[in-house]
Amino acid sequence: MYESLINNIPKKELVLLINDISTTEKERKGNTEEIKKILELKKFSYKFFSKEIYKSRYKILISTGEACSQKYNYISLLKYFYGKSLGSFFEKTKIEKFFLKFFGRAFTAGGTKAVPYMQWYPEKILGDFVIKYPQGMDLNLKHFPNVRWKNFFDMFFTIGKLDTELINNKFKNAKCKVIGYKRYEKLNSKEEILNELNYDFKLNKNNKKILWIPTHINYQDEELLNIFSWIENISNLCKEYDVIVRPHPKSIKTNFSIIEKFSKKGFFIDQLSNRKIGNLFKIADLVLADYGGAVFSAIYMEKPLLLLNIDENSKFFQEKKSNSIEFTLRNEISSVYPHTPHSEIINKCNQVLSEEYKKKIVKIKNKYFGDEKEILSTDKIIKFLLNELSN
Repeated sequence: MYESLINNIPKKELVLLINDISTTEKERKGNTEEIKKILELKKFSYKFFSKEIYKSRYKILISTGEACSQKYNYISLLKYFYGKSLGSFFEKTKIEKFFLKFFGRAFTAGGTKAVPYMQWYPEKILGDFVIKYPQGMDLNLKHFPNVRWKNFFDMFFTIGKLDTELINNKFKNAKCKVIGYKRYEKLNSKEEILNELNYDFKLNKNNKKILWIPTHINYQDEELLNIFSWIENISNLCKEYDVIVRPHPKSIKTNFSIIEKFSKKGFFIDQLSNRKIGNLFKIADLVLADYGGAVFSAIYMEKPLLLLNIDENSKFFQEKKSNSIEFTLRNEISSVYPHTPHSEIINKCNQVLSEEYKKKIVKIKNKYFGDEKEILSTDKIIKFLLNELSN
Protein backbone atom coordinates (compact mmCIF):
# COMPACT_ATOMS: atom_id res chain seq x y z
CA MET A 1 0.00 0.00 0.00
CA TYR A 2 2.76 2.45 0.96
CA GLU A 3 5.61 0.77 -0.91
CA SER A 4 5.97 3.22 -3.81
CA LEU A 5 6.25 6.12 -1.35
CA ILE A 6 8.52 4.32 1.11
CA ASN A 7 10.95 3.32 -1.62
CA ASN A 8 11.32 6.91 -2.82
CA ILE A 9 11.51 8.95 0.39
CA PRO A 10 15.10 9.52 1.54
CA LYS A 11 15.71 7.13 4.45
CA LYS A 12 17.03 9.89 6.68
CA GLU A 13 13.61 11.59 6.40
CA LEU A 14 11.57 8.42 7.00
CA VAL A 15 10.38 6.68 10.16
CA LEU A 16 8.09 3.65 9.88
CA LEU A 17 5.81 3.07 12.87
CA ILE A 18 4.39 -0.42 13.36
CA ASN A 19 1.01 -0.44 15.05
CA ASP A 20 1.50 -2.80 17.98
CA ILE A 21 -1.68 -1.83 19.85
CA SER A 22 -3.39 -4.88 21.33
CA THR A 23 -6.77 -5.69 19.81
CA THR A 24 -9.70 -7.98 20.53
CA GLU A 25 -10.30 -8.52 16.79
CA LYS A 26 -9.13 -12.05 16.05
CA GLU A 27 -8.66 -11.29 12.34
CA ARG A 28 -5.98 -8.72 13.28
CA LYS A 29 -4.04 -11.06 15.53
CA GLY A 30 -0.45 -11.49 14.41
CA ASN A 31 -0.44 -8.40 12.14
CA THR A 32 2.39 -6.76 14.08
CA GLU A 33 4.72 -9.73 13.62
CA GLU A 34 3.82 -10.09 9.95
CA ILE A 35 4.56 -6.42 9.22
CA LYS A 36 7.80 -6.65 11.20
CA LYS A 37 8.94 -9.66 9.14
CA ILE A 38 8.12 -7.94 5.84
CA LEU A 39 10.00 -4.77 6.81
CA GLU A 40 13.00 -6.78 7.97
CA LEU A 41 12.95 -8.79 4.75
CA LYS A 42 13.00 -5.54 2.76
CA LYS A 43 15.65 -4.12 5.13
CA PHE A 44 13.61 -1.17 6.39
CA SER A 45 14.15 0.16 9.90
CA TYR A 46 11.08 0.68 12.06
CA LYS A 47 9.78 1.72 15.47
CA PHE A 48 6.78 0.59 17.48
CA PHE A 49 3.79 2.85 18.01
CA SER A 50 3.58 1.98 21.71
CA LYS A 51 7.16 3.22 22.25
CA GLU A 52 6.65 6.47 20.35
CA ILE A 53 3.22 7.69 21.48
CA TYR A 54 3.52 10.65 23.92
CA LYS A 55 7.33 10.55 23.51
CA SER A 56 8.00 11.53 19.90
CA ARG A 57 6.45 13.96 17.48
CA TYR A 58 6.79 14.12 13.71
CA LYS A 59 6.42 17.07 11.37
CA ILE A 60 4.38 14.95 8.92
CA LEU A 61 2.45 11.79 9.77
CA ILE A 62 0.75 9.64 7.10
CA SER A 63 -1.85 7.17 8.37
CA THR A 64 -4.86 5.21 7.14
CA GLY A 65 -6.64 6.12 10.39
CA GLU A 66 -7.18 2.42 11.11
CA ALA A 67 -5.03 2.03 14.21
CA CYS A 68 -7.92 0.24 15.97
CA SER A 69 -7.00 2.09 19.13
CA GLN A 70 -9.48 1.75 21.96
CA LYS A 71 -10.72 4.25 24.54
CA TYR A 72 -13.33 3.86 27.24
CA ASN A 73 -15.79 6.62 28.19
CA TYR A 74 -19.40 6.93 29.31
CA ILE A 75 -20.71 7.05 25.71
CA SER A 76 -18.87 3.85 24.74
CA LEU A 77 -20.15 2.13 27.87
CA LEU A 78 -23.76 3.23 27.17
CA LYS A 79 -23.48 1.89 23.61
CA TYR A 80 -22.05 -1.34 24.98
CA PHE A 81 -24.94 -1.93 27.38
CA TYR A 82 -27.44 -0.99 24.65
CA GLY A 83 -25.79 -3.43 22.23
CA LYS A 84 -25.72 -6.28 24.72
CA SER A 85 -29.38 -5.77 25.65
CA LEU A 86 -31.63 -4.21 22.97
CA GLY A 87 -29.10 -4.74 20.18
CA SER A 88 -28.79 -8.45 20.94
CA PHE A 89 -32.58 -8.69 21.11
CA PHE A 90 -32.85 -7.13 17.62
CA GLU A 91 -30.32 -9.69 16.35
CA LYS A 92 -31.97 -12.74 17.87
CA THR A 93 -35.48 -11.74 16.79
CA LYS A 94 -34.26 -10.75 13.28
CA ILE A 95 -35.74 -7.26 13.76
CA GLU A 96 -32.35 -5.94 12.62
CA LYS A 97 -33.16 -7.15 9.08
CA PHE A 98 -36.25 -4.92 9.07
CA PHE A 99 -34.15 -1.96 10.20
CA LEU A 100 -31.47 -2.69 7.57
CA LYS A 101 -34.05 -2.94 4.82
CA PHE A 102 -35.91 0.29 5.62
CA PHE A 103 -33.34 2.47 7.39
CA GLY A 104 -30.00 1.14 6.13
CA ARG A 105 -28.80 0.52 9.70
CA ALA A 106 -29.29 -2.44 12.01
CA PHE A 107 -29.52 -0.33 15.22
CA THR A 108 -27.81 -3.10 17.16
CA ALA A 109 -24.69 -1.14 18.25
CA GLY A 110 -22.76 -4.35 17.65
CA GLY A 111 -25.32 -6.59 19.35
CA THR A 112 -23.70 -9.71 20.76
CA LYS A 113 -20.34 -8.42 19.45
CA ALA A 114 -20.67 -5.03 21.20
CA VAL A 115 -17.51 -3.74 22.83
CA PRO A 116 -17.21 -1.28 25.75
CA TYR A 117 -14.80 1.09 24.00
CA MET A 118 -14.79 3.48 21.06
CA GLN A 119 -12.29 4.05 18.27
CA TRP A 120 -9.54 6.49 19.09
CA TYR A 121 -7.46 8.49 16.60
CA PRO A 122 -3.99 9.04 18.09
CA GLU A 123 -2.50 10.60 14.95
CA LYS A 124 -2.59 14.19 16.21
CA ILE A 125 -0.64 13.18 19.31
CA LEU A 126 2.20 12.04 17.05
CA GLY A 127 2.07 14.44 14.11
CA ASP A 128 1.98 18.18 13.44
CA PHE A 129 0.59 17.77 9.92
CA VAL A 130 -1.45 14.57 9.53
CA ILE A 131 -2.37 13.09 6.15
CA LYS A 132 -5.12 10.49 5.74
CA TYR A 133 -3.98 7.76 3.36
CA PRO A 134 -6.74 5.99 1.37
CA GLN A 135 -7.42 2.29 1.75
CA GLY A 136 -9.78 1.58 -1.13
CA MET A 137 -12.88 2.68 -3.00
CA ASP A 138 -15.36 0.30 -1.34
CA LEU A 139 -16.95 3.27 0.39
CA ASN A 140 -20.02 3.54 2.56
CA LEU A 141 -21.94 6.31 0.83
CA LYS A 142 -23.79 7.30 3.99
CA HIS A 143 -20.84 7.38 6.35
CA PHE A 144 -17.81 8.23 4.21
CA PRO A 145 -15.88 10.20 5.19
CA ASN A 146 -16.18 9.64 8.94
CA VAL A 147 -17.26 13.00 10.40
CA ARG A 148 -14.59 12.67 13.11
CA TRP A 149 -11.78 12.72 10.54
CA LYS A 150 -12.19 16.47 10.16
CA ASN A 151 -10.68 16.95 13.62
CA PHE A 152 -7.79 14.53 13.17
CA PHE A 153 -6.52 14.94 9.60
CA ASP A 154 -5.14 18.06 7.92
CA MET A 155 -5.07 16.63 4.40
CA PHE A 156 -6.57 13.72 2.51
CA PHE A 157 -4.76 11.69 -0.12
CA THR A 158 -7.50 10.27 -2.35
CA ILE A 159 -7.69 7.58 -5.01
CA GLY A 160 -9.87 9.34 -7.54
CA LYS A 161 -12.81 11.49 -8.46
CA LEU A 162 -15.45 9.83 -6.30
CA ASP A 163 -13.75 9.79 -2.88
CA THR A 164 -12.46 13.32 -3.48
CA GLU A 165 -15.99 14.59 -4.16
CA LEU A 166 -17.41 12.83 -1.10
CA ILE A 167 -14.77 14.40 1.16
CA ASN A 168 -15.24 17.86 -0.33
CA ASN A 169 -19.02 17.59 0.03
CA LYS A 170 -18.80 16.80 3.74
CA PHE A 171 -15.77 18.84 4.81
CA LYS A 172 -15.73 22.48 3.76
CA ASN A 173 -12.31 23.63 2.50
CA ALA A 174 -10.86 20.10 2.77
CA LYS A 175 -7.36 19.73 1.35
CA CYS A 176 -7.19 16.77 -1.04
CA LYS A 177 -4.54 15.39 -3.35
CA VAL A 178 -5.46 12.63 -5.82
CA ILE A 179 -2.75 9.96 -5.77
CA GLY A 180 -4.54 7.02 -7.42
CA TYR A 181 -3.90 3.41 -6.42
CA LYS A 182 -0.16 3.52 -5.70
CA ARG A 183 -0.16 -0.21 -4.95
CA TYR A 184 -0.78 -0.88 -8.65
CA GLU A 185 2.16 1.09 -9.96
CA LYS A 186 5.47 -0.40 -11.13
CA LEU A 187 4.26 -3.99 -11.29
CA ASN A 188 6.33 -6.80 -12.77
CA SER A 189 5.97 -7.76 -16.42
CA LYS A 190 3.31 -10.37 -17.25
CA GLU A 191 6.07 -12.80 -18.22
CA GLU A 192 7.83 -12.39 -14.87
CA ILE A 193 4.58 -12.77 -12.93
CA LEU A 194 3.54 -15.90 -14.83
CA ASN A 195 6.98 -17.45 -14.34
CA GLU A 196 6.67 -16.90 -10.60
CA LEU A 197 3.12 -18.27 -10.48
CA ASN A 198 4.07 -21.26 -12.62
CA TYR A 199 6.77 -22.08 -10.08
CA ASP A 200 4.20 -21.93 -7.24
CA PHE A 201 1.17 -23.46 -8.95
CA LYS A 202 2.21 -25.16 -12.22
CA LEU A 203 -0.41 -23.38 -14.28
CA ASN A 204 -1.54 -24.52 -17.73
CA LYS A 205 0.00 -22.04 -20.18
CA ASN A 206 -2.86 -22.65 -22.65
CA ASN A 207 -5.64 -21.76 -20.19
CA LYS A 208 -7.00 -18.30 -19.56
CA LYS A 209 -6.49 -17.10 -15.99
CA ILE A 210 -9.37 -16.27 -13.65
CA LEU A 211 -8.72 -14.40 -10.41
CA TRP A 212 -11.38 -14.93 -7.72
CA ILE A 213 -11.17 -12.49 -4.81
CA PRO A 214 -13.89 -13.04 -2.18
CA THR A 215 -14.26 -10.26 0.37
CA HIS A 216 -14.33 -10.72 4.15
CA ILE A 217 -17.75 -10.61 5.82
CA ASN A 218 -17.78 -9.24 9.36
CA TYR A 219 -21.06 -10.85 10.44
CA GLN A 220 -20.02 -13.87 12.50
CA ASP A 221 -22.83 -16.13 11.29
CA GLU A 222 -22.19 -15.17 7.64
CA GLU A 223 -18.37 -14.97 7.54
CA LEU A 224 -17.97 -17.47 4.68
CA LEU A 225 -21.36 -16.99 3.04
CA ASN A 226 -19.86 -15.53 -0.14
CA ILE A 227 -17.39 -18.41 -0.42
CA PHE A 228 -19.72 -21.31 0.36
CA SER A 229 -22.37 -19.81 -1.96
CA TRP A 230 -19.97 -19.93 -4.90
CA ILE A 231 -17.26 -22.54 -4.32
CA GLU A 232 -19.10 -25.33 -6.19
CA ASN A 233 -20.08 -23.21 -9.17
CA ILE A 234 -16.65 -21.65 -9.58
CA SER A 235 -14.85 -24.98 -9.11
CA ASN A 236 -16.60 -26.09 -12.32
CA LEU A 237 -14.68 -23.36 -14.13
CA CYS A 238 -11.40 -25.05 -13.11
CA LYS A 239 -11.97 -27.52 -15.95
CA GLU A 240 -11.60 -24.79 -18.56
CA TYR A 241 -9.61 -22.06 -16.80
CA ASP A 242 -6.76 -21.73 -14.32
CA VAL A 243 -8.65 -20.29 -11.34
CA ILE A 244 -6.50 -18.53 -8.75
CA VAL A 245 -8.32 -17.69 -5.54
CA ARG A 246 -6.96 -15.03 -3.21
CA PRO A 247 -8.91 -15.33 0.07
CA HIS A 248 -9.07 -12.22 2.23
CA PRO A 249 -6.33 -12.39 4.91
CA LYS A 250 -8.95 -11.87 7.63
CA SER A 251 -10.99 -14.82 6.34
CA ILE A 252 -7.92 -17.07 6.48
CA LYS A 253 -7.11 -16.00 10.04
CA THR A 254 -10.61 -16.66 11.32
CA ASN A 255 -11.33 -19.77 9.21
CA PHE A 256 -8.05 -21.37 8.14
CA SER A 257 -9.83 -24.65 7.27
CA ILE A 258 -11.20 -22.93 4.16
CA ILE A 259 -7.79 -23.43 2.52
CA GLU A 260 -8.25 -27.21 2.51
CA LYS A 261 -11.72 -26.82 0.98
CA PHE A 262 -10.34 -24.68 -1.83
CA SER A 263 -7.54 -27.16 -2.43
CA LYS A 264 -9.93 -30.13 -2.72
CA LYS A 265 -11.93 -28.26 -5.36
CA GLY A 266 -8.96 -27.74 -7.67
CA PHE A 267 -8.24 -24.06 -7.07
CA PHE A 268 -4.79 -22.49 -7.09
CA ILE A 269 -4.70 -20.75 -3.69
CA ASP A 270 -2.57 -17.68 -3.19
CA GLN A 271 -1.71 -17.16 0.50
CA LEU A 272 1.47 -15.11 0.14
CA SER A 273 0.82 -11.92 2.07
CA ASN A 274 3.87 -10.25 0.52
CA ARG A 275 2.85 -11.05 -3.08
CA LYS A 276 1.67 -7.88 -4.78
CA ILE A 277 -2.02 -8.32 -5.44
CA GLY A 278 -1.55 -6.02 -8.43
CA ASN A 279 0.55 -8.72 -10.07
CA LEU A 280 -2.41 -11.12 -9.83
CA PHE A 281 -4.74 -8.54 -11.36
CA LYS A 282 -2.23 -7.89 -14.13
CA ILE A 283 -2.12 -11.48 -15.39
CA ALA A 284 -5.84 -12.15 -14.91
CA ASP A 285 -7.92 -12.49 -18.06
CA LEU A 286 -11.07 -12.31 -15.93
CA VAL A 287 -11.77 -11.22 -12.34
CA LEU A 288 -14.54 -12.65 -10.15
CA ALA A 289 -15.43 -10.49 -7.15
CA ASP A 290 -18.42 -9.97 -4.89
CA TYR A 291 -18.06 -6.82 -2.81
CA GLY A 292 -15.24 -4.84 -1.22
CA GLY A 293 -12.15 -3.18 -2.63
CA ALA A 294 -11.40 -5.92 -5.18
CA VAL A 295 -14.34 -4.72 -7.29
CA PHE A 296 -12.80 -1.28 -7.75
CA SER A 297 -9.28 -2.63 -8.05
CA ALA A 298 -10.38 -4.69 -11.05
CA ILE A 299 -12.00 -1.62 -12.62
CA TYR A 300 -8.91 0.50 -11.94
CA MET A 301 -6.77 -2.16 -13.63
CA GLU A 302 -9.29 -2.23 -16.53
CA LYS A 303 -9.93 -5.93 -16.12
CA PRO A 304 -13.00 -7.84 -17.38
CA LEU A 305 -15.11 -8.20 -14.23
CA LEU A 306 -18.01 -10.47 -13.31
CA LEU A 307 -19.74 -9.74 -10.01
CA LEU A 308 -20.92 -12.57 -7.75
CA ASN A 309 -24.14 -11.96 -5.81
CA ILE A 310 -25.12 -13.57 -2.52
CA ASP A 311 -28.35 -14.36 -0.68
CA GLU A 312 -30.53 -11.25 -0.74
CA ASN A 313 -31.92 -12.11 2.71
CA SER A 314 -28.49 -12.05 4.34
CA LYS A 315 -27.53 -9.25 6.72
CA PHE A 316 -24.43 -8.52 4.66
CA PHE A 317 -26.49 -8.09 1.48
CA GLN A 318 -28.97 -5.78 3.22
CA GLU A 319 -26.11 -3.66 4.56
CA LYS A 320 -24.51 -3.36 1.12
CA LYS A 321 -27.84 -2.70 -0.55
CA SER A 322 -28.51 0.30 1.66
CA ASN A 323 -25.26 2.22 1.34
CA SER A 324 -22.47 0.69 -0.76
CA ILE A 325 -21.14 1.73 -4.15
CA GLU A 326 -20.47 -1.92 -5.01
CA PHE A 327 -24.23 -2.51 -4.94
CA THR A 328 -25.05 0.34 -7.33
CA LEU A 329 -22.31 -0.95 -9.65
CA ARG A 330 -24.51 -3.95 -10.35
CA ASN A 331 -26.59 -1.69 -12.57
CA GLU A 332 -23.54 -1.20 -14.80
CA ILE A 333 -21.56 -4.45 -14.55
CA SER A 334 -22.65 -8.02 -15.27
CA SER A 335 -23.47 -10.12 -12.21
CA VAL A 336 -24.69 -13.66 -11.51
CA TYR A 337 -26.39 -15.51 -8.67
CA PRO A 338 -25.34 -18.79 -7.01
CA HIS A 339 -28.33 -20.61 -8.53
CA THR A 340 -27.29 -19.57 -12.07
CA PRO A 341 -26.77 -22.67 -14.28
CA HIS A 342 -23.16 -23.43 -15.20
CA SER A 343 -23.84 -22.98 -18.92
CA GLU A 344 -25.14 -19.46 -18.28
CA ILE A 345 -22.10 -18.60 -16.15
CA ILE A 346 -19.85 -19.72 -19.04
CA ASN A 347 -21.84 -17.48 -21.39
CA LYS A 348 -21.46 -14.57 -18.97
CA CYS A 349 -17.71 -15.16 -18.80
CA ASN A 350 -17.49 -15.07 -22.59
CA GLN A 351 -19.50 -11.83 -22.73
CA VAL A 352 -17.29 -10.21 -20.11
CA LEU A 353 -14.19 -11.21 -22.07
CA SER A 354 -15.45 -9.42 -25.21
CA GLU A 355 -13.73 -6.27 -26.48
CA GLU A 356 -16.99 -4.33 -26.20
CA TYR A 357 -17.26 -5.16 -22.49
CA LYS A 358 -13.63 -4.18 -21.87
CA LYS A 359 -14.38 -0.74 -23.36
CA LYS A 360 -17.33 -0.48 -20.98
CA ILE A 361 -15.03 -1.12 -18.00
CA VAL A 362 -12.75 1.73 -19.13
CA LYS A 363 -15.76 4.10 -19.22
CA ILE A 364 -16.78 3.03 -15.72
CA LYS A 365 -13.20 3.60 -14.55
CA ASN A 366 -13.27 7.16 -15.87
CA LYS A 367 -16.62 7.75 -14.15
CA TYR A 368 -15.41 6.77 -10.67
CA PHE A 369 -11.69 7.54 -10.82
CA GLY A 370 -11.66 10.52 -13.17
CA ASP A 371 -8.98 11.65 -15.58
CA GLU A 372 -5.63 9.90 -15.06
CA LYS A 373 -3.92 13.23 -15.76
CA GLU A 374 -5.26 14.48 -12.41
CA ILE A 375 -3.37 11.77 -10.50
CA LEU A 376 -0.15 12.92 -8.86
CA SER A 377 2.90 10.88 -9.75
CA THR A 378 4.97 9.37 -6.96
CA ASP A 379 7.74 11.89 -7.76
CA LYS A 380 5.35 14.82 -7.30
CA ILE A 381 4.03 13.41 -4.01
CA ILE A 382 7.56 12.98 -2.67
CA LYS A 383 8.43 16.52 -3.77
CA PHE A 384 5.36 17.85 -1.96
CA LEU A 385 6.21 15.94 1.24
CA LEU A 386 9.85 17.09 1.22
CA ASN A 387 8.78 20.69 0.65
CA GLU A 388 6.43 20.44 3.66
CA LEU A 389 9.30 19.09 5.75
CA SER A 390 11.56 21.98 4.81
CA ASN A 391 8.96 24.69 5.58
